Amino acid sequence: MHIISLITIFLILISIIVPFTKKMSFVYSIAITNFIIFFITTFSSPNYMPSASPVFAELSFNPLYLKNPKMLYTLLTSMFIHYDVMHLLGNMIALFFIGVPFEYRIGVKKIFAIYIFGGIFAALFFSVANFHSMLLMGASGAIFSLLGGFAASFPSDRILVPIPFPIIIFVKMRVVTAAIVFGILQIIFSLASPYYGSNVAYLAHLGGLVGGVAIAKLIVKEKKVKKRIDYGAIKNLVKNERQMEIYKKIEGAKEAEIKEAWLSYLLKDLRCPHCNGKIELKDGIPYCRKCGYIK
Repeated sequence: MHIISLITIFLILISIIVPFTKKMSFVYSIAITNFIIFFITTFSSPNYMPSASPVFAELSFNPLYLKNPKMLYTLLTSMFIHYDVMHLLGNMIALFFIGVPFEYRIGVKKIFAIYIFGGIFAALFFSVANFHSMLLMGASGAIFSLLGGFAASFPSDRILVPIPFPIIIFVKMRVVTAAIVFGILQIIFSLASPYYGSNVAYLAHLGGLVGGVAIAKLIVKEKKVKKRIDYGAIKNLVKNERQMEIYKKIEGAKEAEIKEAWLSYLLKDLRCPHCNGKIELKDGIPYCRKCGYIK
């Protein structure tokens, strides 16, 4: 295996491990790694086309690999390989708007399980109907598994859904509605694709959606009740202009997922006034794990 492919596998493993240290959210870690790997595949290619990189060939999944146990690692690595910049950006935008609010709801461990195992199921689902030599890559199967898992766990939650027209517009809708609409579209596109020669793995998307629902039903046993957040107490911990600018973005955010993303960003910068430890939220109230300070 090429040394660049080995480095890429190492980065993938790091991106999965880091969120469990609570240093970064799972969604952010996965997104950043996808961009880094796209950079690697682009500049390790003789013509700056990712598909010509040795990483692309060695880490993408082929249904025929199911007969070769030594290549089964590509079920995981293929989720981090993208064909071109539009393929990457489309997936990462969807990952952000679906993954951030879902991770806020269920935490790192459960979103990890749904994303990784749902993505693997998506590739296997696709392979059942397409058991011949072809390369499968991209995060879309795993992202569809998040959509399915989110719909199965919190169907009434509303999210911003990116829709290409061909420019991307954002429509706010219930998660279950988005899952049903996109599920039906994948079936239609899959049936129509032989007539216009599409190279999009619509069945993998559908498999991811189904896999996400199944996994969520197993591991998301009860819905978490969101605690009321004491924004006043958080504001009292703001100490500089930069933090105040972030706080104002929280106040001005109309979408819950945007507000949550800015809040998460601010909390990483706030410090305990007693011991300078990191501030977390406990039942919606600022809390320092180091000294036990509660605002």
